[in-house]
Amino acid sequence: MKQFPYEKSQGILRVVVVEDEPPMLRFLSRLLEQTEGFQVAAQCTGAEEALSFLGTASVDLLISDIRMSGMSGLKLAEEARRYAPDMHIIIVTGYRSFEYAKTAVPLNIDAFVTKPIDQREFQEILFRIRETCLRSRLARVRFLLEQAFGGNDQQFRQLLARQGCVPCEVLLVHYPGDHGELLACAKRARDSLLYLHYQNAVLFFWPEEDSEETVRYITVKLSRQALRPATGLCLHLASFPDQGPSVGQLREIYRNQVLKMVIPGCFVCYTASELEERMGEAASYRRDDSLWQDIGRDILSRKWEEVWGLLEQLFCLWEKDRMPVSFLRRRMHSLTELFARGERLAVDPFSVNDRIDEMISLLDSYEDICQGALGVLKTCVCQEASSDDKELELFSRIKALVLQNLSRNYTLQEICGIFQVSQPYVRKIFLKYTQKTYNDFISGEKIRYAVRLLEENPQIPVKDLAAALGYEQLYFSTVFKKNLGVTPSRYKQSVSERKETGQPDNQ
Repeated sequence: MKQFPYEKSQGILRVVVVEDEPPMLRFLSRLLEQTEGFQVAAQCTGAEEALSFLGTASVDLLISDIRMSGMSGLKLAEEARRYAPDMHIIIVTGYRSFEYAKTAVPLNIDAFVTKPIDQREFQEILFRIRETCLRSRLARVRFLLEQAFGGNDQQFRQLLARQGCVPCEVLLVHYPGDHGELLACAKRARDSLLYLHYQNAVLFFWPEEDSEETVRYITVKLSRQALRPATGLCLHLASFPDQGPSVGQLREIYRNQVLKMVIPGCFVCYTASELEERMGEAASYRRDDSLWQDIGRDILSRKWEEVWGLLEQLFCLWEKDRMPVSFLRRRMHSLTELFARGERLAVDPFSVNDRIDEMISLLDSYEDICQGALGVLKTCVCQEASSDDKELELFSRIKALVLQNLSRNYTLQEICGIFQVSQPYVRKIFLKYTQKTYNDFISGEKIRYAVRLLEENPQIPVKDLAAALGYEQLYFSTVFKKNLGVTPSRYKQSVSERKETGQPDNQ
């Protein structure tokens, strides 16, 4: 047996070649040396030598002749599985036989290669095995990296170092949506990227020298991806020299920078310096000073309509200036303080702030946050209005929100979360003002809107109409027929016939 020095390198597969004919042994070894990504760890002239080596060394691929003196190649494959269950195996044979294929299944043999060996075919098999092996390695490292992020700082840094990611750069992407979209986009830039999931974020790691092209591709693609509606933030951290980043550092950055600088309804990409600058701008923001003074004056004067109107103007200004959620929280807490100072709060100001903070974290647009914040405040502020007035106002606001967003499909639970009221209360006021349940009212309004669209343009495809209302096509047809007695397709046909004959519309 001839052994070779162990050269530790990322992406290299170690191979043991077993062949009792020296010329063929040399030929196979030479083919491996000429193939990128493979290193011959040992040349063995018999199965016993190979098993002795496998018992003491780490091997990725075993290549063996099927017929040898002593133990056969198939028996060697069976015995080798005890040492390395995941090792890849190629059997070289001088015969083509379907019997080998039957044997290959329980032994998990990757390929049978017949003599004389076709070099191109052999290398294609090697590349396929290498790709499979590297994917498996990478998946294992990603799993271990995610486990280490639970708190083992030393193991976390060691894993990064083994993958050549020290010094490294990090891309921290906060996105509460489908992380599969993020990963698909990132893998198109670099298939071998290391990453891990943490709360609503994905952290990507790569060697510092590969930075520029990788960052450019991922950030551009992420910002242009159809991640809508999307609230997220992509932060490029460059760089972490020496030992690499620590678990504590990355968690701190995520908690105290990324989460605080998220902009509702926007997917933004920053470098570390840009994010720091943006945080400074938010801290010194003063463009809302005059509106803020007017609100304070109107609260003391109990001019509630003016207060709510000015608050809506504030949110419009903040949306225009793309102010982050941390800024919105601070301003809403200051507003709560104004109400408390004017002795107009009916509840504890801390509980109001908690409800507003929770609501802000759940919603992904300034409009929704504005409506939610107003809902919280109006239920907590003493406005000296009758219960009927409050019910009518709440009904009007809920109705306006859902009718302006028919494709959104707000559930009753979401509505109650936004306006901070109970489900029985909302059911009661909908029955009072519409004689319908919340769901029946929304369904009816959607169908009315669909009818209006069909009357205006009967050529609209049913699937597009359903999508505009947030419905699957089959369910939309069912609801449409339940309300009007005919399917959308039949109704489209009747509208077209009326328009052709000049009959009046049935609106």
